[in-house]
Amino acid sequence: DPEGRPGPWTPMRELAPGTDRWGAEVTPGAPGRWTYHVEAWSDPVATWRHTAAVKVPAGIDAGLVLEEGAELHTRAAAGVPEGPERATVLDAVRVMEDDSLPVMTRLAAALTPEVTEVLARHPLRELVTSSDPLPLQVERERALYGAWYEFFPRSEGTPEQPHGTFATAARRLPAIAAMGFDVVYLPP
Repeated sequence: DPEGRPGPWTPMRELAPGTDRWGAEVTPGAPGRWTYHVEAWSDPVATWRHTAAVKVPAGIDAGLVLEEGAELHTRAAAGVPEGPERATVLDAVRVMEDDSLPVMTRLAAALTPEVTEVLARHPLRELVTSSDPLPLQVERERALYGAWYEFFPRSEGTPEQPHGTFATAARRLPAIAAMGFDVVYLPP
């Protein structure tokens, strides 16, 4: 914000799937000069999910893929606050590590919507990079729709008093407002 306080983390979303274009919407709370930065990182869990969805059903290195998935999910769980969300991820790890279960059951444990939602809120971030601070000028709301009228008070004179004053210029304000202008700019 303009006071220099850090704001909340706002995750970006893919704007058009498959195009690698990402965006986020934020609403600044006050006018002023703001700054923000963009962070990017690799997502090893998403990469693993893609690989596992191909290899495990095909029977290619299924045990190794599930072992790697359990290790990644254990690391990811360390970044989830203590509580039910962390337990959800660790339950999936226990199932992935259970060699007595069919490989597809073990894989399914990692791909549940609950695990996906937890890891979306608390991603395992590797290779993090951050942009330099980027400027954002936030104007007052009236700047969105204000119509400015510029005039010189000295030009608002009369034949009797050729050089206008602020008093003579003030008489012109209703006519300016009738034209739809709501801001009068008086140049120096």
